Formats: sequence, C-alpha cells, structure tokens
Amino acid sequence: MKKTLISGIIITILGAILLGLGILHHGDHNLIWHDGGFKIEDTSVKHATFKEVHNLKINADDDVQIKPYAGAQIKVTYRGTNTLDYQVANHQLSINDNSRNGFTFNLGLGNFAPSTITIYVPSTSKLNKLICNTSGTVSITDLNFNQIHLSSNEDVDLHKVNVKDELQVSGYSDLELRQVSAASLAYDSSDGDVNINDSKFIKGSSKILTSDGDLELNDSDFKQLKLVSDDGDLNLNRLSISESLTGRTSDGDIHTTLKDSRNLAINADSDDGHVKIFGKNTNYYHQGSQKTHYSFTSSDGNIIVR
Repeated sequence: MKKTLISGIIITILGAILLGLGILHHGDHNLIWHDGGFKIEDTSVKHATFKEVHNLKINADDDVQIKPYAGAQIKVTYRGTNTLDYQVANHQLSINDNSRNGFTFNLGLGNFAPSTITIYVPSTSKLNKLICNTSGTVSITDLNFNQIHLSSNEDVDLHKVNVKDELQVSGYSDLELRQVSAASLAYDSSDGDVNINDSKFIKGSSKILTSDGDLELNDSDFKQLKLVSDDGDLNLNRLSISESLTGRTSDGDIHTTLKDSRNLAINADSDDGHVKIFGKNTNYYHQGSQKTHYSFTSSDGNIIVR
C-alpha cells in the first residue's frame, strides 16, 4: 500500500512537470478533428488587404465583425481553424471559408476562442452593398451602406449604422439595433428576440416577424410597422409612428407606452386577456384627425396601452 502511494505521488509530480513543459512549448492549443484528421489548432491571426472594394459578400460559419478604422484600404483579419478564400471582381470582395468540407472536434484543454472574421473599413468610405450569410454572430459598428442583407443563426448587433435602402435580417438570430437608420427594416426569424433603441426607419414599410421571441422597441421612429410573434411579448415604448403600427402575438402580452394621445385611432383585442387603453377597459380609442392607426391583437395575453 505504501509503495503504491509513493508511486502515485511520483507519477503525479512527473505529470505536472510534463504538463508545465508542454504549456511552455505551446502545448495548450486545442487538438481538433478537421477535414479528415487531427490537427493542432492554429491560433495565429492572418491578414489581407484589398483596394477599391465597393461591395462585400461573406459566406462563412464564423463570427463576423465589421468596423471602421483610419486606413485607406479594406483590411481583413482572421483567427480560426478554417482557410479563407478571397475573390475580387467588379469591385466586390467575396469571402468564403472551407468549413463545409468537414467538421471541427475539440479535444483540448486550451481556452476556446470562436473563429472570427474581422473586416476593417476606411472610416470615411461608404460601401454599396453588404451580403453576409453566417452561422456565427454578426457585429457592425459606425459604418454607412447603401444596402445590407444579413442571415445569421446567432446574435446580430448593429450600432451607429446607416443604410440608405432597406435593412434585411433573417435566420435564427437575435437582433439588437442601437442608433441605426434605414429606409425600412425587414426582419424574419424562426427563433429570435428583437431589441431596438434610438433608431429610425421612416421612408418605407417595416416588418418584424419571429416565430418564437420577445420584441422590445424603445424611442424609435417608423413610417409603417408590422410586428408579429407567435410566442412572445411585445414591449413598445415611446415610438413615433407617422402612419400605422400593427402588433400581434399568439401567446404573449402587449405593453405600449405612447408619446402622445392626440390624433390617434387605436383598436385592441385579446381572446383571453384584459385590454386597457389609457387606463380604461375598452377596445377602442379614437381622437382628433386619427392620422396614426394602431392595431393590437393577442390570442392569449393582456394588452395595455398607456
């Protein structure tokens, strides 16, 4: 018994020494299964630069970040296990990864960092079109575009982004917009929450559709807005609607705080819930010119308009 204990202690000490030597020689990288074989994870950052790019097209399984910088060219950095393919034609930069050729299996003890494509755009430029299809997250900050089409299965976060035409987002993603402006917004998700703050979509008809998610909109401006959630709450606070807003949820509450009670037409109906408009138990409110129309419907939930 004593010999076994001593042997165990010696083996533990030798193991600790070997682990330390391994870490000192970069042995803390993940061992991954990728494209038919085991490989040591490459955590180095790759760089590429491109001139005279007006359009971006991205197809990847990686997280995507797009941000401004003080340079004069489009700069791309990448940290991940896949190899990026770049193609430039007719002022369009297309970025594709090869992740669909296999899969990655993580066996390591190292810190896991998601593969990330970071695109740096000259801060003084305005890109024409961005098309991005990814199963990772999308983050865009402080940039101008004519068109944006995004499809993601993770979070989509836009901050201080201006779009001349319609902003289009689809997939299974949650959506967060802060200080974003576009002609209109089209969001269609099978499973996603929406959070919009201090944003403007005042030139066209906007729609936000989700099969399973809560919608929260604060201090934002719309021309026409359609909101639909099959399973989620609608929380609408201090919105400016120039023409109409329609909100519907199959299973959830609707809470709305309006900026003004003048020149409105409000219709609200719940199959199984209470309805209150400006503190009264009523389904209707009409005042003044009725320039702006609100319609709220819940199959199973309360509707409160303040």
